[in-house]
Amino acid sequence: MVVLKPLSLGLLALQAWAAPTDSQKSATTSSADAAAASQIAQLASHAYNVTIANLPTTGACTRETLRIRRDWRAFSPTEKKAYIKSVLCLQDLPARTPSNLAAGAKTRYDDFLATHINQTLEIHYTGTFLAWHRNFIYEFEQSLREECHYTGDYP
Repeated sequence: MVVLKPLSLGLLALQAWAAPTDSQKSATTSSADAAAASQIAQLASHAYNVTIANLPTTGACTRETLRIRRDWRAFSPTEKKAYIKSVLCLQDLPARTPSNLAAGAKTRYDDFLATHINQTLEIHYTGTFLAWHRNFIYEFEQSLREECHYTGDYP
């Protein structure tokens, strides 16, 4: 037992000398973080400038083409009825999906359901999922506008 005490104290002393001090850690870490933050800011600024420089000047972005998302609770009763009416309209239109791809798709609304169901195992868990889903929602909104004459915002 007596031999273990000096040995333990010696190991503790070696650990204290081997461990970096807080001042060494923070100086290295903070300067590396600052450099990384500066590089990210420069990269973001460059990406923004390149994007702005390459934007078309056709004026295609207007209030009519702008898509606005609002919380459903922010919709007035009239706006809610208009949106629901447009979705019900899709449920009254005939399906466009061939029956060999989606036998249960009987309405235009079913087309979207069938597509989502059929793509679930293919598109989920892939790197393109967000882009695919964004396009899927865009196509749904286009159908509401073009086929059912919906003009409001989207929940």
